[in-house]
Amino acid sequence: MIENPYKVLDLSHGASAAEAKRAYRRLAMRWHPDRNPSHEAEARFKRIKAAYELILDPERLAAWMKAHGHQAPASEPEPEPEHEAAPSPAPEAAPDRPRNEDLVQTVSLSLEEAALGCTTLVTLTTARDCEHCAGTGRVTYAHSRACRSCQGIGRIRTPEGTEECGACAGKGFVRKAECSACEGSGRVEAQRNLEVRIPPGLLPGERVRLAGQGQRASATHAAGDLYLEVALRPHDLFTLVGRDLHCRVPVSILVLMAGGSVTIPLLAGQRPLKLKPYPAHGLAYRLKGEGFPGKGGKGGGDLLIELVPEFPLHLGADEQALLRQLQARIEANLALHAPNLRDWQDRLAARAPD
Repeated sequence: MIENPYKVLDLSHGASAAEAKRAYRRLAMRWHPDRNPSHEAEARFKRIKAAYELILDPERLAAWMKAHGHQAPASEPEPEPEHEAAPSPAPEAAPDRPRNEDLVQTVSLSLEEAALGCTTLVTLTTARDCEHCAGTGRVTYAHSRACRSCQGIGRIRTPEGTEECGACAGKGFVRKAECSACEGSGRVEAQRNLEVRIPPGLLPGERVRLAGQGQRASATHAAGDLYLEVALRPHDLFTLVGRDLHCRVPVSILVLMAGGSVTIPLLAGQRPLKLKPYPAHGLAYRLKGEGFPGKGGKGGGDLLIELVPEFPLHLGADEQALLRQLQARIEANLALHAPNLRDWQDRLAARAPD
């Protein structure tokens, strides 16, 4: 059974071909399966398309009108094409459509997330076609309504008197009006969340491109791209210089003197660093390949460690006594244990009066 095409397109009987064309575009934007993921979209779009094709075929339309007891509308000339792009049946059907603007958004990562790669949730605020007007900025009423600008009078007051209402051309009623949902712009803002995989080895300022995730597609433009620009949060242990990591590690002066093991932090875990008794070791170390990794598995930077001597504080009487014993043993052979101190004492002695 052939449905009433005017009812399907939400038109009054006898609507013109131009009105049918605009109604089809509006409904197709909403119900085309490529634009609407709901289960009913495909069946609804087929009904809309069939109704539109019936109205555009004068012979078939006349037969349908006669069969259903309606008077066929008078024929009218083919309308001039409008400066408006018809909805594309599929994205690949319009590859040359202009694109909406690209978006750039900062994604804040920890040093570990940027170095090792991660999955993060990004919240975007973008514009999309208004559902109420299918992106046209205008709505068509099923029946005429009183003009809100002139309250149905057809004229408005001005400082000079009254004049014809421009919103309704003096008729006092309208069939179309500015869409209140989008204030006539055809676009509304909407938030959406994206789960994004960040590849490892991205430095601050570098970007990840997500094709088609920028400003959403509209009736006339394809979607733009989204660029996520990496920013790093301050780290409590490391400083990033190029791809090298710098880290200051406090170490007890006693461990530096006697030797021992120091725990060194890494981006993924930690490792021990063996120290010989001082001064057989220095205070600066470079661990090759333990810095920020390179992109695509390429070689990364190094980890530069600076050992910072820490002196014991708040020593009790017992600890002080032990240190004095140690000092006495050192002073017994300054030339061996503290040659700089022995040299200093010799220079002081040389200045003493005879």
